[in-house]
Amino acid sequence: MHSAWPQYRSGFPHPELSLALQIRDGSPGDSVEHTIATAHLVHDTQPYDALAARAALDRALDQPGLDIPTRLFLLRLALGHSSRSRNDRGATSILAQVRELAAPNLPPSFRLIAPRHELQLARERRRSREIDAALADGDGVVAAIPTSDAAREWQLLHALADVQRHRLPEAEAALARLRRDEARLPTAVGHGLRQLRWELARLVDDFSTCEALLADPAWQPDEELHLLLAAHQGRGERVEQLLAAGTVLPDRRWYYRAILASRRRRSELFADAVRLLRQAVEGSPAQWMADQLTIRMSLQQRRPQEARFLLGSIDPDGDFGDCHAAWMRCCWLTDDVAGAARHWRALQERGPAYVRAELAEAYELGAAELGMIASHQPSPDDRPAGTARLRRRDAELSLIGDSVAMREVRGQIQLCAERQEHVLITGETGSGKEIVARLLHRLGPGANTPFVALNCGAIAESLAEAELFGYVRGAFTGAERGREGAIGQAAGGVLLLDEIGSMPQRLQALLLRVLESGDYRPLGASQASQLRARIVSASNEDLGLLTDQGRFRPDLFYRLQRLSIEVPPLRRRPEDIAPLARHFQRQTGLSRLPAFAPDLLALWERHPWPGNVRELRNEVESLMVMHGHLEAFTAACSSLHRRGTSARLGRPVGEPAPVRVVTPAVAADDPLAHLPSDGVVPMGGRKVLDRRRAILRLAAEQGRITRSQVVVQLGCAPNTASADLQALEEAVLIRRIILGNNLRLSYFEVVPRSC
Repeated sequence: MHSAWPQYRSGFPHPELSLALQIRDGSPGDSVEHTIATAHLVHDTQPYDALAARAALDRALDQPGLDIPTRLFLLRLALGHSSRSRNDRGATSILAQVRELAAPNLPPSFRLIAPRHELQLARERRRSREIDAALADGDGVVAAIPTSDAAREWQLLHALADVQRHRLPEAEAALARLRRDEARLPTAVGHGLRQLRWELARLVDDFSTCEALLADPAWQPDEELHLLLAAHQGRGERVEQLLAAGTVLPDRRWYYRAILASRRRRSELFADAVRLLRQAVEGSPAQWMADQLTIRMSLQQRRPQEARFLLGSIDPDGDFGDCHAAWMRCCWLTDDVAGAARHWRALQERGPAYVRAELAEAYELGAAELGMIASHQPSPDDRPAGTARLRRRDAELSLIGDSVAMREVRGQIQLCAERQEHVLITGETGSGKEIVARLLHRLGPGANTPFVALNCGAIAESLAEAELFGYVRGAFTGAERGREGAIGQAAGGVLLLDEIGSMPQRLQALLLRVLESGDYRPLGASQASQLRARIVSASNEDLGLLTDQGRFRPDLFYRLQRLSIEVPPLRRRPEDIAPLARHFQRQTGLSRLPAFAPDLLALWERHPWPGNVRELRNEVESLMVMHGHLEAFTAACSSLHRRGTSARLGRPVGEPAPVRVVTPAVAADDPLAHLPSDGVVPMGGRKVLDRRRAILRLAAEQGRITRSQVVVQLGCAPNTASADLQALEEAVLIRRIILGNNLRLSYFEVVPRSC
């Protein structure tokens, strides 16, 4: 045992990283201590390598004889990995294990693992009720030890959650309590306390306090706080100076420029910045920034229906706290005085300084209007605050379009729904495979039975068997209670195995046995259980090709494809584009529905739609938000037209696709020279080799490249781009740089040959 191990272990579940480095470097490579320390280092070291972190955690969790504190520490790391990978299903499974292991006799730091993670998820999702539940859970843990370090850290997290929801009185009270013991606070809590003070000052436009805190030598805040402050102060030169330093993610630059333009009341610049921000962050975790600024822009332009649509997305119940001013303005502009009065009362609870800051840009509200709102008396007939969440109704669970291809799919669904056989659904990403699976369930004899979806590509290999089959009490260390797996949860109904091509090989063998024998055995069980669920598998990859490559079992492939449904891509049924667009337009819930001009429909019919129906839906929703005031949407409104190219093919719209990528000669010291030019070529032939050379050339010319840039500039599908980038990374020709918690924020750069 390494001499630092006892000290390192005593720090669980938050040990020091420096001790992990000592243990890893000073322990045998096959020891438990080395494996655990390696998992810790890979998880907490930047840049974050998601694949390496997952492999290291799997190895550590598979070590025999782990005690409960050690397993809880590793599960805490696994929760962090799930958050970074946006794997909510995996996090749910891990949280269940954490709650089973975190017994009341353990120290509070272990019992706070689950509440901390649930609070983080709830804050990211902006779910006020989930935040309250997580805070109540954590408050119950620290109630008996109010002066401990764990309690003070939890009080800080509680206060930061209050700040996010703009509950200023509660946050200020927590700040006062923490500052009384400031000298005894741990270093991390002390830094967090300064962050809390900074956030409270910014919300009321107390910029002098913000500047004083940023100048404190005892605090080293994130550089973006300096940038955010400069933008709110309207200091354009300072904003551009900080942006030029290159420490800000490219897709966030327009966020700060939009705030700056708003503060300077430059409406045209503000609208341009918001539009560019929406294009940069669409589909990423940063999209909430674009939504909030778009709401501000819609209200400035007196388009309350668009603002209401977006508010219904980011604050569906009207109770999160940071949108009360927007809700009040939206209600006022739609003649809902009662709703405006409700949100005005909520604003008043946060203090006069906050109200002044929030209403600084509410130019439509003068003293007379605010007087009418404030004097309105509530009545029993008033509707509850906020708006109901926009939900997909059962009627929306349908396949839109009357093309020959879709009529064939409907016929196949009807045929397969009547037979209780297992079904394989294939199709490109975004084409609607899950809708087909749900229709099979709804149209079958067990429409009221469970429907359980399991993403095979989002489960850690060490947890996959327990997730699918479940386990009994005592199956492994810490399994104090049994848990039903996905197959058991779907009993009598349908189990959807999505992305089945990503299923680990060992689990493929177990699934084949289940399909052949009709029974399965939960982990640790002495007796088999009968399979009572219909298995529907889905894949956006070619399982036949995966079988040829040895990545998928051929016997399982042949068993699955007995009944199969192929969902056609959108580019093969262009006549369905207009009906789908009108369907998505109606789903927004807005009363004003502009028409689609012929030039826009022609543009859409020429576009290859690599994201299929999902991409079209995003396009329609973007048009409704950005141009909903027009009588008709034209091609000039489309993001495809603004880029001037087909998003997938990277060429002028309407121009035919190139037959192949022309590869010029390369110098011997060029990284392209390290790809084979003769002899052995990768699977797929010369075309694949030429495309990978083109990727390397683009990365060398531009300095860095992302997957989306490969898709746009080379005209390949997203899965193809991912496979090519992975192959180049495995060949050590490029390397991945991860900038944040989401892998979508990563890019690739060429590896210098001296490395």
